[in-house]
Amino acid sequence: MEAEEIALIDHLFGRVAPERCLEWGCGGSTLHFSKILQDTSWDSIEHDFRWYKIISSYLEPKPNCTIHHVPFGSETDSSQEEVESYVNFPDTLGGDFDFILVDGRKRVKCLRKTKDILSRRGIVMLHDAGRARYQSGLEGFAFGYMFRLPWYHIGVWVGGMNKSLVKYYGIDGLFKEWQMLLYLYDFIGLY
Repeated sequence: MEAEEIALIDHLFGRVAPERCLEWGCGGSTLHFSKILQDTSWDSIEHDFRWYKIISSYLEPKPNCTIHHVPFGSETDSSQEEVESYVNFPDTLGGDFDFILVDGRKRVKCLRKTKDILSRRGIVMLHDAGRARYQSGLEGFAFGYMFRLPWYHIGVWVGGMNKSLVKYYGIDGLFKEWQMLLYLYDFIGLY
């Protein structure tokens, strides 16, 4: 994730104040966000055992953060049962989530799953959202905003199932601030 994307999420957390977070695909985000959200439950789902072990080794013992290893083969060499186990793993955790980051495998399926497990006040974020293969997963949400950087065209998408959250959390204003940041970057020649 780019530094600006991390700052965007940090800013969103200041507005949303999530109690339960879920992430498909552990990594630097797991380490960073579980540290700044110390009073928040953070569950991360990872398919790759080596990566799971690496990130777990960097994660200080924290009662609020759990990384779950849910294995399946490669994108092209995995059974339907393995994929479904990965996508539906949040069902084993029970309850709804206030923030969900989709940054792992099978992102379209995971995005569709978020609609079943997102709390009424919940926000979903898709990393690398500009990729064409993920666009079908963005359908059916009540709102969605694409945040892109000029030098990193893939960007992140923020959405949810409750349109009233746009004004409540000020997401529309945040989007305008993001656009102003891009204008300033262009004006001073940062890209």
